[in-house]
Amino acid sequence: MANPGIGLGSLNRLLGSALFASNPGLNVTPSYLGKDAMSWEPQGQSGTMLPGLVGGIPSPEPYMIVRVTVHLLKSIPLSNAWIAQVQQSVLIGDATMSFDSSALGRQMLSNCQISNPGAITTNGLGPDVPLMFEGTWAINAGMWP
Repeated sequence: MANPGIGLGSLNRLLGSALFASNPGLNVTPSYLGKDAMSWEPQGQSGTMLPGLVGGIPSPEPYMIVRVTVHLLKSIPLSNAWIAQVQQSVLIGDATMSFDSSALGRQMLSNCQISNPGAITTNGLGPDVPLMFEGTWAINAGMWP
């Protein structure tokens, strides 16, 4: 088969961001990130297959919890802002996430909270603090009446 000539696009690590409408002091853009940048990890299943007598019955979930890990550079004040936020309140509001490919579009997470402030190394060799937050990602919008 001949190469169909599909354009594969490109990745741009400078597109990734996490923006918080109600907490703009915690906004994360590429300039604040270590080499590992950010990761987006949905938790659980997007639907459940329920057993019937002669087959499975799909039951879509209306949401998933997503864990985001942000590798903030510990050498900048934003890292301390996140740590101070943990001390004040782990509730950080809604987030708009952008990825390293514009083909993925933006995704919204609601009701976010900082779930883990991450381990901080003090040996002068680890440049980042891996901070984790979680939020609710609405999925299966077609199931709503």
